[in-house]
Amino acid sequence: MPNFPPIPFPPMVIHTASDPLVIVGVDGDLCRVDKKTLETLEEHAKPFPSEITNSAICNRLFVGTWVESELQQARMAALSIDSGFVYGINKSELRFSEDDISIDCSVAGSEWSHVLDAEPLGIAAENDLICFTNYKRGIYCIDSNSNEIWRRDSLYWPNIDGIPNSDVIHTIAIGPHPQNKEMRCIWVWTIANCWATLDWSDGSIITQGAITTKGELDLVKCGNEGGWILGLSSGKIVRLRGDGLSEEAISGGPCHDALFLNGAWHIAGWREDILWADDSVQRTARKELGVALYQHPIEGIIVLDNQGNWSSFASGT
Repeated sequence: MPNFPPIPFPPMVIHTASDPLVIVGVDGDLCRVDKKTLETLEEHAKPFPSEITNSAICNRLFVGTWVESELQQARMAALSIDSGFVYGINKSELRFSEDDISIDCSVAGSEWSHVLDAEPLGIAAENDLICFTNYKRGIYCIDSNSNEIWRRDSLYWPNIDGIPNSDVIHTIAIGPHPQNKEMRCIWVWTIANCWATLDWSDGSIITQGAITTKGELDLVKCGNEGGWILGLSSGKIVRLRGDGLSEEAISGGPCHDALFLNGAWHIAGWREDILWADDSVQRTARKELGVALYQHPIEGIIVLDNQGNWSSFASGT
């Protein structure tokens, strides 16, 4: 494998559906990366002085939510991925802005930027539509220009013993439509592993249910024909597949990313690469913590670790 250049900050997420790639850092840094050479296209930047809690790519836009917990500030904004990201105000300026309305507190370089009145919990996008939710504020659908398409009330599930606020949403994802294999729909997952599918047209509930494995949800990944991978805080990794969402579980979490390819799940587990096929589970230890997976057009699946370095999946390095 070539010696690809490292990412210049601790990474957290790779948006692989975009061209170029967009990489999100743990402290809110952003950079664009060439899909083949993995070189950064310009200097990275931090458009807002906080972490990025959720993000999606929609119509050549990076759409994200920024949360500064200490100052109880939250933003949702869209940034073009056709040009480099830029630095915004720093944390001190954000703090002073509470008394000085002349300070521009929008996310720097944004096509649009909004102040949020509740904590953002999840976001997903498909075509020109974005679905997101804020804590106890319902679920919304907007287009890439931030025009509201629909909104609906919060969803409710029964309380799960041992998990406080078990009906709080953890993730919004896009997955197969349970009644039409030619379509995709919105999947809403709670921290207690309950789920609901919503129609893109109006937010109406299609189906609703829960898995049986107990534990708080950490990670949700859809592999379409491969089903779902759920990572739980207990260390369990759950695989769901088939129309009935048949359920299997292994240890190896918490996991940070998962990618379904060639009939098997490739999982970035806790300091190990896990290859979960239909009839086998292979594990390879790695020194650093793998945080994101990318299917490189030449090298196959590679791993981005928490130090910003790339290596082959299951390389043991």
